[in-house]
Amino acid sequence: MLKIIRNGVNILMPSPLGPFGKLLIVIMTVQLLFVHFSGVHYFRIIPRDMWRIFHSYILILSGLLLVKYPLENYKRASFSLQSLFVLIQCAFIGYLVKTEQSFDYAVVADNFNEIFYSESLFVILNGMDPTAFYIGIIGIVIILFKTLKRPTLNKEVSFSLKKYGGVFSIYLLFAFTPIIQFDELTNFFRSAAAFYFQSPKNKFEISIREDSFPFLTQTLEQKKPLQEKPHIFLIMVESFNTGFVNQKDEDGNIYTPYFNSMIKKGVYIDRFYGTSVQTVKGHFSTLFSLLPLIKGKVYKDYEHNNFKSLPRCLKDVGYNTFFFNGHNSTGFDNTRSMMLTHGFDTYLIGKELMDESFKESWGSWGLSDDELYRQVFNYLEKDNKGNSPKFITITPSYHHVPFSVPREKRELYENPFSIKSRYANSIRLVDNGFKVFFDELKKRPEFRNSLIVITADHAFPVGNHNIYFNEIGYYEESFRIPCLILWENHLIPRVDKNHIFSQLDIAPTILENINALPVFHHFQGQDMLGSSSEKKPVFLIQPYNGTILCSIDFPFKYLKRLRTGEEWLFNLDEDPLENENLIDLPGNNILLDELRKSLEYCFLNQYLIENNQIIPTDNL
Repeated sequence: MLKIIRNGVNILMPSPLGPFGKLLIVIMTVQLLFVHFSGVHYFRIIPRDMWRIFHSYILILSGLLLVKYPLENYKRASFSLQSLFVLIQCAFIGYLVKTEQSFDYAVVADNFNEIFYSESLFVILNGMDPTAFYIGIIGIVIILFKTLKRPTLNKEVSFSLKKYGGVFSIYLLFAFTPIIQFDELTNFFRSAAAFYFQSPKNKFEISIREDSFPFLTQTLEQKKPLQEKPHIFLIMVESFNTGFVNQKDEDGNIYTPYFNSMIKKGVYIDRFYGTSVQTVKGHFSTLFSLLPLIKGKVYKDYEHNNFKSLPRCLKDVGYNTFFFNGHNSTGFDNTRSMMLTHGFDTYLIGKELMDESFKESWGSWGLSDDELYRQVFNYLEKDNKGNSPKFITITPSYHHVPFSVPREKRELYENPFSIKSRYANSIRLVDNGFKVFFDELKKRPEFRNSLIVITADHAFPVGNHNIYFNEIGYYEESFRIPCLILWENHLIPRVDKNHIFSQLDIAPTILENINALPVFHHFQGQDMLGSSSEKKPVFLIQPYNGTILCSIDFPFKYLKRLRTGEEWLFNLDEDPLENENLIDLPGNNILLDELRKSLEYCFLNQYLIENNQIIPTDNL
């Protein structure tokens, strides 16, 4: 079979494939076997699947020739570039093997600067299975050994632009033929083309005037300001999956005992969603009550647009505003600059609170949660500015993939063997950190009147639906996060199971309950503590994996992958595990039409942010 493929390709190509061609045929064959036996795609002996297999071989081998052919007379350069080509292919294949999805160019485009942080590189490497690399490296070493043992004569090869153009044409023809194939480098190029050229047409460009602000809202009834304004703490924990709240492991150990005990003292929103899958997007929704961008990041691309933020509104009514980030970089996602631009007086990162020489208090992504809380309170004591109320945002980052916990700090699994067990050890440290936070709070009577919101930046999947990576997931476990609101002597403790809310609702909830909602604003959420909450759809955005948008009109959850047009419909009441796709079920046409149409809101949000039409300057 391999000989037939190689001979067939040689007829079409201007230059012999050589040993690297044979190596790539072996690698592709191993990959296709994985694809079949892992269930990513079951191959059958039918023309369609045979064509997909042939298609994949043609693409990977023509790609090799595009690298090899121009360098036939430069043996060392040719060997080096062919080796690099093989290793790049192995990297993409390793990602497919680990995630069962092709690597999406949007991940690179949205996070290019952040990729070069050491902690980010570690996360990327953690997302690749090394098996393909081992095969590639062994093959390259064998080729090198044989080349050195039997050096070939340097025969001059004349380069033909016509032949090269023929190879390039064949590659383009196969690359852009709309068929499922498994050359992962080509799939990456396809996703790049989709990122730049296949975005859905934005109908709002025509229908919305330049001086129009559809999100602008006027508060009709201004409430009298509170005589004693509470201090406000907003804690956004890294990667906090609500599936670990009030749950036990297989041995009966409770994952978050302290957090569970605090639920009894406040208002807990049972069905609460993060709007996307990245920290910077979750923070944006929480602090600005707007959906994040489908493509791009507001913090990096639209920092100087007009926004009404939660810290700005609180600052306007007399609050001192603080942002404490457990991460140890000031430039990551341009967060510091964005926060200082939009209402925070003070922005500090972990290493500005505590010296990094205290190794036991640091992880790869920043200061440990418990130490971060101690340092925050110590800082607030030293920075006491009279009797002004404080708005304090804290974003711990220690609990981050790959969730590595030092052996001496592991409480649930001494030898964690899976990502779920590593996550469990790490989330227990988060829970221990909550206890430290409240212990420190109780030591300081000046904070006796404090409104506290504990939530997350985003969730994290730990194996449900066989998904372990944020840039892939689109099921509930990739978006459901906790939301606990505490305000002693002001709230009646309860668990709200009757409504669904999201990060968009946090800012208006805080402002409504301290009577600080501004006359003009653009907040898209609502007061979660109000007596008459409006039933509104919740929108979720997976910017990667082909870009998946979601609209939840409970109990129905509708999703669409923009790149391929794939659709899903789930009834979360009857099918909470999302096992049965109802998209083709007869009788759902009216419901589907409404849900499909509702996704236009996501594009409207994108358009208004890109064109700075969220709120006019006069209403800031």
